[in-house]
Amino acid sequence: MNNINNEHDASYNIILKKSNILKNDIPINILYDFLDIDSPIVNNNYVFNKEIYKKYIYNNKIDSFCKLLKKYYKKSKFVYLEREMNFIKFVTILRQLCNYLNIEYKTNTKYDKNTYNIIYYIKKL
Repeated sequence: MNNINNEHDASYNIILKKSNILKNDIPINILYDFLDIDSPIVNNNYVFNKEIYKKYIYNNKIDSFCKLLKKYYKKSKFVYLEREMNFIKFVTILRQLCNYLNIEYKTNTKYDKNTYNIIYYIKKL
């Protein structure tokens, strides 16, 4: 069991999963520092949806985050980070990180006028 010290919760203990995608232990604060930029917190969960994704795109935070993650991904899996990004492809990266770091997340799909919006709730420490 690894003890990850970070600004979010110095006593948070996690068990890192083996991964076919990630090669190095990734500090948990990388994900939370990214979410702190523009993701609102509701009921102790970060909210991430298509509208919030667009804010990150506008502020050029998606590309910089993907570049930062390259040192943690296996070279054969760079495709996840280098492909042309959209909301679905990016939340795949968020889910990979959450699964690897054992961070709980939930989804809620809302349908409105023949379109759907997927909302991710990522547990805040």
